[in-house]
Amino acid sequence: MNPFSEWLGYFFRSKHRKGFGVHSPFVFYLVTKVIEERLPYYKYELVEKVRAALLRTKKQLQVKNAEGNLQLRHISDEVKDNSLIPSYGQVLFRLVNHSKAKYLLELKASFGLSSMYMAAPDSRSKLWTIEEGDTAKFAELSYEHADFHNIHLEEGVAQDALDRVLRKMERVDFLFFNPDMRFVDFSALESMYEKCVAKMHDGSVAVVDGIHRHQEAKSLWEKLKEDDRVRVTIDLYVFGIVYYNKELQKENYVLRFFPSIKESLKRIFRKI
Repeated sequence: MNPFSEWLGYFFRSKHRKGFGVHSPFVFYLVTKVIEERLPYYKYELVEKVRAALLRTKKQLQVKNAEGNLQLRHISDEVKDNSLIPSYGQVLFRLVNHSKAKYLLELKASFGLSSMYMAAPDSRSKLWTIEEGDTAKFAELSYEHADFHNIHLEEGVAQDALDRVLRKMERVDFLFFNPDMRFVDFSALESMYEKCVAKMHDGSVAVVDGIHRHQEAKSLWEKLKEDDRVRVTIDLYVFGIVYYNKELQKENYVLRFFPSIKESLKRIFRKI
């Protein structure tokens, strides 16, 4: 997929900035008071202190490259390339806070920044996440450093560990579907998503990562927009938001979401 052409396509399709053209009261509130809110919750600073520490470290760790082989990389480079930038982590925080989710699931922890944004709104919630190898150890150190006790990490590859995690969960109120899509084909991705949906309910929310970065995720996103179980989808370019709520009218939105010029450029020219 060509990042620049994908972003241009998103730019010209998006039209719902600041709630413009949104007739649903639920979605209008969601866009204007949740997604586009700019209030500085104090938990943001806590998570960003962890990011800053990771970016300063000189340590290296073994990670898989695009061919699936292990290679040494600096932690700071991995954080820059593979962790959600602050504004999108903060959207996750606000979505979780708005949904009042108690049982949350994330398929790839990376270094734990997105996990902490999701776990921060309510210390009584329980978030399950998955990570492998050296990265899992650093994610757990991040949770410990920031004093998060409601995150449970299952070590392993998401495709293998998902069944174990789902057996431990009563239900899934909020899903961040972000497996490493370099190593799964569409049928495997769809199968993983459906396993998660089996634990979801009317009122659950899902966020699908990489919908304009990976062809498999884009194909899943297009299928979800047509799914009768899904009532509302919102495309934010970096990820898409999915609402399962029978009371809502079925609608697909493309929101022109530009947190900053700097971050918009990052979306086009590098992984985020």
